[in-house]
Amino acid sequence: MARYHRRFAEFPHRGEVADACGRNIRAPVLLLHGTNDSLVPFAQSQMMANALQAAGKAYQLIPLDGEDHWLSSSATRIRMLGEIEKFLAANLGNPGGTAAK
Repeated sequence: MARYHRRFAEFPHRGEVADACGRNIRAPVLLLHGTNDSLVPFAQSQMMANALQAAGKAYQLIPLDGEDHWLSSSATRIRMLGEIEKFLAANLGNPGGTAAK
């Protein structure tokens, strides 16, 4: 884990990487991130959101206040599933709310 973190998390041009990714994304993006994540800094989701916004892409950033990397709180996990459900309903165009056959 430490080797991965040194190689990627401290990558000196990670803002440029986010910008390049933001320009190339074609589908709406949902970013859910715990604000107390000790493995992946919340700032990385903010950076990606900024890149998506600058590129004019559809996205939603949902900070999970006080939550860690593992979403340890059951209330947060339930909220996360609800947020995913809302995002998919809004972006997959299933107005009837019924499962596809």
